[in-house]
Amino acid sequence: MTTSLETRFAAAWRAAGAPRRLLLAISGGGDSMALMRLAALLTREGADILVATVDHGLRPSSAAEAGFVSHEAAARGLASAVLRWEGEKPASGLQSAARNARYRLLAAEAARIGADAILTAHTADDQAETLLMRMSHRTGVRGLAGMAVESQIADGAGAPQRLLRLLLGESRAALRQYLAAAGARFIDDPSNDDPRFERVRVRRTIDAASDREALLKSLSELSACARDLRSVSDRMEVLQFHRAGGEFLADGSVRLSSIADPVLAARLFQAAGAGEHAPSEEAAAAALATARSGKRTTLAGAVLDWVGNRLLFRREPAAVLGRGGAPGVASINLLPGGCGLWDQRFIVRNVFEGPVQVRALGAEAAALGDDRLPALDAAPGLFLAGRLSAFPGDAGAGDTAVHSLVAERFNRRVNRF
Repeated sequence: MTTSLETRFAAAWRAAGAPRRLLLAISGGGDSMALMRLAALLTREGADILVATVDHGLRPSSAAEAGFVSHEAAARGLASAVLRWEGEKPASGLQSAARNARYRLLAAEAARIGADAILTAHTADDQAETLLMRMSHRTGVRGLAGMAVESQIADGAGAPQRLLRLLLGESRAALRQYLAAAGARFIDDPSNDDPRFERVRVRRTIDAASDREALLKSLSELSACARDLRSVSDRMEVLQFHRAGGEFLADGSVRLSSIADPVLAARLFQAAGAGEHAPSEEAAAAALATARSGKRTTLAGAVLDWVGNRLLFRREPAAVLGRGGAPGVASINLLPGGCGLWDQRFIVRNVFEGPVQVRALGAEAAALGDDRLPALDAAPGLFLAGRLSAFPGDAGAGDTAVHSLVAERFNRRVNRF
């Protein structure tokens, strides 16, 4: 079993193009410690490996656990680094916030060391848990596709980093057996037994199955079929978009002729809005019906209405500028040469010799008199010494200073944290 697991892992690495410089995301748990042992064997084939452990600072033992990972990495002849999640922690949604912080830190470290890929230890069990959670929330085909072997992540405005899940076809039990055969140690995270978390409850349901391995296999096959369907669906939606004369504009809006597909509409709402998830097909269908009646509608942080004879998806201005006492999108300050992510929709670079403030144009957009860009009020402007000096589509500094990510969001190319 040991040899076959090592052989399968090395084969998965080669199938991914045998990336040489690897950043391993290691928590100290059984799955990740198995990943570290397996990946260490790749050094025989020229791989250059750095082990990274994220100290979330959520438990008194977290620093000691990070030290354990560093010690075990050194025992395998691997360099290591501890990445710390600094700052205040949210009172709610802690697991989601910790996940986002973890990926952000890993992406930043991968960029710093020039990694070819980040490796995580997601297993077939993780995939099954993800699918069952999504089923409980009545997900569609896209949700049932689960996690992919390969994806891309980025630290805010940073360059995309390749993320590989080479253990996605292996069970957690197989990895534990591998560790036991090697006499290897690992740490049990107490949160993995905390029933307050949905994933823990789902994990217990899977463990209670009469034929656990058969369940994992069935869910893995379901995920593979859903990924195939998602791929076909994605291509069809992109084809529909182009047939409708779809355009991604510099101000972050999207315009096209009338469409009827609620799935495509949901993707466009997510692309034009700043949300992490697309709205439901039902909500998107209702929004389309409202738009066809000639009325403006708002969904998922975006507005849909008619401009001229074309449909326009654009960011909801009130969500950017603030409303009802709720703050809008915060401004950011950039030093010369600095770069930042604004409203999850724009990468903004300071191309000037002095510091700039980046904030929504708001009412100032009306004075620009550019009818080609109908959503400038919810787009960012760069203010140098208080004066507007660049904005999307200004045919000047804006061409290099402001880059819309709406097309990237529509095509789901990169997850930015």
